[in-house]
Amino acid sequence: MEVIGHADSTNIARMLKAEAARQQFVIADLEGTASLMVASAILAADLVLIPTQGSAMDASQARRAISFIEDQAVAVGPRPYRVLFTRTKPGFATRDERVIRETLAAAGVPMMATDLAERAAYRSMFTFRQSLEELDPQAVNGLDKALENADALAGEVMDALRGVRKAA
Repeated sequence: MEVIGHADSTNIARMLKAEAARQQFVIADLEGTASLMVASAILAADLVLIPTQGSAMDASQARRAISFIEDQAVAVGPRPYRVLFTRTKPGFATRDERVIRETLAAAGVPMMATDLAERAAYRSMFTFRQSLEELDPQAVNGLDKALENADALAGEVMDALRGVRKAA
């Protein structure tokens, strides 16, 4: 994996296109605020993941991102996207989270089936500056569950991308 920084609104689309020519997969992880850089990345993406937590404030921000994507589709064509619930409690959904999921589903918003659960191992990646695979299972609680969760999410993203490419 290679991390490339220094992207801004004047170069992100070119950077993503150049990397896509060199790499099988390119991931742009950007802030969740509306900006020209985020808009450019969305327009260059094969698949946009919209992370949200189970709160009304996060759902409102997700709705804004979805509205932007749908508005841009009028000019440049459809941009495939999925809402990804993050920092969820494994095996437990709050009432707010359930209501938000039901509301999104009723509106026909595509959602990932796999959540990115709240796990100590994900925080440890930043603490120790290591990938999940590099972390010490003796030092990090629940590393095995985090690896399973990450693998399941990666598999679902791959399936979504295959579907996008097949439809194109």
